[in-house]
Parts: sequence; C-alpha cells; structure tokens
Amino acid sequence: DGEKVLNPVYRNILLLLPKATKASQVSIDVMQKKWIDAFEAGANWYAAFSAAISVNDTKRAASVVKSWAAAGFKSEGTLFFARAGLYLFAEKSREIAASFVKESAPHVKGCSANATRINNACWHAVEMLADIVNSDSIDDKVAFTFVADKYRKVLQTADSKLGPFFDRAGSKHFGVSPKADPNAINPMMMLSQMMGMGGGAAAP
Repeated sequence: DGEKVLNPVYRNILLLLPKATKASQVSIDVMQKKWIDAFEAGANWYAAFSAAISVNDTKRAASVVKSWAAAGFKSEGTLFFARAGLYLFAEKSREIAASFVKESAPHVKGCSANATRINNACWHAVEMLADIVNSDSIDDKVAFTFVADKYRKVLQTADSKLGPFFDRAGSKHFGVSPKADPNAINPMMMLSQMMGMGGGAAAP
C-alpha cells in the first residue's frame, strides 16, 4: 500500500528537480538516497535504479539491478544488466555507463553461469562499449562499428528494444549516427517496459 503512495509522489518530485538551485543540491542528493532505500525496500526496482542513477551512485544501481534480476528468470540474469547498461549508454554520460559496467561485473559473474549464451553475449557487447570509453588508444567510431558489426543483430535477437538503445549510444557517444526511426519511443519508458515497472516483475 505504501508503494502506491511513494511512486506517484516521487514522479512529481522528479519534475521539480531540474529547477532546483545549487544550494539545495546537497539536500536533494540526501533525499534521493532515502528514496532509493524506500523503493528498494518495496521491491520497486525500476524506481530504485532511477533514483540511484540520479545521484550517480552506480555501485548502488548495480546492486539494485542484481535484486531486480533475481526476481526474473535465471536465464535472463545477464540480460537485465545489459539492458540497464545500454540504457545508460544511450541516455546518460559515457562515464556513468562505464562506471555501472565496472560495478556490475562481480554481480554478472555470479549469474552468468545460469544465463543463456545470447544473454551473456549481450552483456559482453556492453562491456566492449565500456572498454572503448576506458581506452585512450582506440578510435571510438572504428571500435563502435566493430562492436556493431559483431553484436547488433545479437542484441536485436535477444530483445528487439535493445537495438534502439545501442543505436542511440553510437550516436550520442561514439560518432556513429543510426537511421532515423519515426516509431521510436521514450527511452525510459522502453526500459521500464523491458524490465517491468512493478516491484518484482520479470522481464517480458
């Protein structure tokens, strides 16, 4: 019952955050961390992940995704992390996305043995994007194109919504522009649809 109150209130607060002053940012960050606790306690993984990312706490975000994945099928464990990682590459900074990949690595190691080969391959694609970000000697565009040639179809086969995330990441961070998609939907809505808005909902 508390969840029915928390979620709508939090959504309304999010709309006000961009208007916050610098002086109030510290208080906002403290508040956000309390929201993470509240949503995680209520098993609202989507909201907990969003709140963690809003304060750039990628370690906590990875922990939330671990719990989120545990509520789904064991064969999809690594796919949960791949979805979250690709979303971050598509919509947030490449540094935040790469940090999430690093923090997620121990959790992924713990669930990869039960995951399908294709879902593990999706995570490997996300790891390769992080490797590009972390390297000073790799040409971003060339490296991303290599990953696209090897994994774009794999991502699309595992989940048809992963392709748009991957394409947006290429355009935003790696200098590779995708073809325009007039039917594209809001990325956050896409993530929630793939991973389940509710508490323990498994990925469809």
